[in-house]
This record gives sequence, structure tokens and C-alpha cells, in this order.
Amino acid sequence: MAQSSARSERAPRAMTNPGVRIPPPAVYILTLVIGWLLQSRWPLPFIAHDVALLSGLPLVAIGLALATASIVTMLRGHGTVNTNSQSSALVVSGIYRISRNPMYVALTIMYIGFALAIGLPWALILLPLLLVYVRTMVIAREEKSLANAFGQQYLDYKARVRRWL
Repeated sequence: MAQSSARSERAPRAMTNPGVRIPPPAVYILTLVIGWLLQSRWPLPFIAHDVALLSGLPLVAIGLALATASIVTMLRGHGTVNTNSQSSALVVSGIYRISRNPMYVALTIMYIGFALAIGLPWALILLPLLLVYVRTMVIAREEKSLANAFGQQYLDYKARVRRWL
């Protein structure tokens, strides 16, 4: 999701579209569905249902809270949550002081929480592949687009704030 700021700083250069066609939440959901299909076809043993549920639901709640904070901060900063459009402002405040991609962190936490809560060990096995996809096909494109739009301002931000956590 393109970075923008509650302390809005308008793009000084020509706008470029990151070109992310499939919304990342859809990729996370699709991967969970694939994990469910694999678990249905080739069941793997998993932890007790109660333990899985009690460990998964808090993660879903934490992910939702982080996603909400990220989206609110992004929109207040006049950024965009649409991965197929360029942000007109670089959001560097709020949760974006800690992570350049808090929405992807939130999606990952929720994904793990759902996989635990509904007993999908296959989904957890697929998680590294999902993260590689997000890193290479989404984040890399967004970073290139932001560097083109914001130049040194984005590079400075990138140097001081970690990609994930």
C-alpha cells in the first residue's frame, strides 16, 4: 500500500503507478483458501482446537487494530490504500514511523491468526511463499513508484524506517 503521511508532503515529481493489479488482501485470502483446500485433501495434524482458537483470535484482533490505525493514518495524510494508484503524499507519521508497510504487517498477523483459529497448518506452511510474493510483486513495485515520485525524501524515509518491523 503506497506510503503517504498525516504530515503530508506532496509528490515533487511525476506520478507513477506501482502497477499492483491484484489487491494484497485478495492474495492473503486466496492463500488461506489454498491452505484450506490442501488441509481438506491432505490433512496435517495440528494443535488442539481450543488452543488454536485462543491463540489465533487475539492475533486477528491485533491485526485488525493495526490495519485500522494504518488506514486511518494513510487517509488523514491524503495517501491511498489502493495499490494500483500512486500516492500524492508521503505518510511518515503515526505507525509509519515504525514500519513502512504496516498494512502488510497487519495482513500477515491476521493471516496467521486465521490460520491458527481455523486449524490450517497448510496455510502456515504457505506463509513464506506468500511473503516472498508480497515482497517482490507488491512492495518492490510500490517502493520503486515512491522513489520515483518522492526522490530523496523517500530514500531518507526508507533509510530510517524498516520495511516490516
